[in-house]
Amino acid sequence: MERYTQDIENHYFELRKFRHDYQNILTSLEHYIIQEDIHGLKTYFYSNIKKHSSDILNKEYRLKDLSKIKISPIKSIIASKLIYAQDKELNASFEALDTIGDISMDTVLLVRILGIFLDNAIEELLSLEKGELLIGMIKNADHVLIIIQNTCRKDIPNIQTLQKPNFSTKTSGRGLGLSNALEIIRLCPNVFLETIIEDRAFLQKIIIYDKEGE
Repeated sequence: MERYTQDIENHYFELRKFRHDYQNILTSLEHYIIQEDIHGLKTYFYSNIKKHSSDILNKEYRLKDLSKIKISPIKSIIASKLIYAQDKELNASFEALDTIGDISMDTVLLVRILGIFLDNAIEELLSLEKGELLIGMIKNADHVLIIIQNTCRKDIPNIQTLQKPNFSTKTSGRGLGLSNALEIIRLCPNVFLETIIEDRAFLQKIIIYDKEGE
């Protein structure tokens, strides 16, 4: 809840910044119009306004598949992390081929796992100052597959080391994330995790099998 509240506050701040920038854009356009400076207006439009509007539209395009996720808590955590990553100018996107209306797992537990994995992925990309984050959800006959992949450093520790309690590549006292996620997954007999580190890509696959009778 603390993390979610902080995300909401960050988005509200970004919205206020956008409103301020929007007012400034209108004022600058009005100046060119009053001066009847058509040449200056064209230059300003194509070099500034059109470029920024393309960036905004591109962000929306990379989030469009979220409409296929009908589980509000899952959609919210993915949306908030993607928007945060894109606000930090990271290359982050989401894909879903099919509509997903139910998952055979407690949503609170899944939100906790996704929050841990996505926070780690974003922090890694911010430290690298480059790379990409890819999130995907696939609905199969008897399970849902969630994929989170991010670019990682070349000398990243092996999987066994990363998953140890209290181990962290960040500051002290911050090494409980991955081990906590593993503890949650162990509580769910129909949920499995596959982690792959290869060619500077860190890939997490969460497989959630349908429970009997669902």
